[in-house]
Amino acid sequence: MIVTRSLSPASWRKHALAETSAPGDALVAMAAVYVKFVSKQRVGFDLVFARELGGLKEPTLAEAGRTVMDTLLRRALELSRGDANAALKLLERIIASAHGYATLHLSGFMKQRIPDVEEMAAAAAALTRILVAEVSHQAHPA
Repeated sequence: MIVTRSLSPASWRKHALAETSAPGDALVAMAAVYVKFVSKQRVGFDLVFARELGGLKEPTLAEAGRTVMDTLLRRALELSRGDANAALKLLERIIASAHGYATLHLSGFMKQRIPDVEEMAAAAAALTRILVAEVSHQAHPA
């Protein structure tokens, strides 16, 4: 299945998560890569976690989703110093913003303002950087 190959755990780690050791940087990279990935492949978390596919027992798709989320959660937990609620809220916000930017790009809604996928990816990364800074500040107060 072409979709599951393009969503392979190795591709996510290679392109975003394994290239940096700092958890915040990894999450920022993931947001940018996600926008580019969805723009190119036309699928994202909405397919990986589609309720309709839950009963299909597609092991490759399930493994891809599990690997991506495990890696993201580990990074978010590092950033939040083990605060699971803060980590999950951070991931929720990052995924919503990255998926939103990707969807707005695909729909053409923001084409006049931000026509290039690289600029959309940079916008998702910038918002993720703000979200990461907020959690980092809460976990490491001055």
